[in-house]
Amino acid sequence: MKVCTYLRQTSLGRFKRLGLFFNETTIIDVNLVWKKQYEINSIYNSFEKALDIAPPSLSKNLENYQESTIEFFQETIELYKELAAQGILKTDDGGELSFDLKDDKEVKLGCPI
Repeated sequence: MKVCTYLRQTSLGRFKRLGLFFNETTIIDVNLVWKKQYEINSIYNSFEKALDIAPPSLSKNLENYQESTIEFFQETIELYKELAAQGILKTDDGGELSFDLKDDKEVKLGCPI
């Protein structure tokens, strides 16, 4: 499993996010996968719930999950596979659950922590 942080430009500015490599060029956004799951389950304020459960920071995830961080990331990959198999690739507000580095030249890989 490869874990990364990346900088991605949006209309609101440049943001540092936590990602997992799904293959050599596809990165899964950990926070957005969980946000989408909470949207599907109609969890109140799915944005805040996802920030608590899957913060977009590696250091916060390590702090939250400690020795079980790898298991949490594996669970995230499995959840992404389930969502993708159903054709669910974006959050309700258009956030992409994953992207290909070859398709988005604006993304820069960052320092892990």
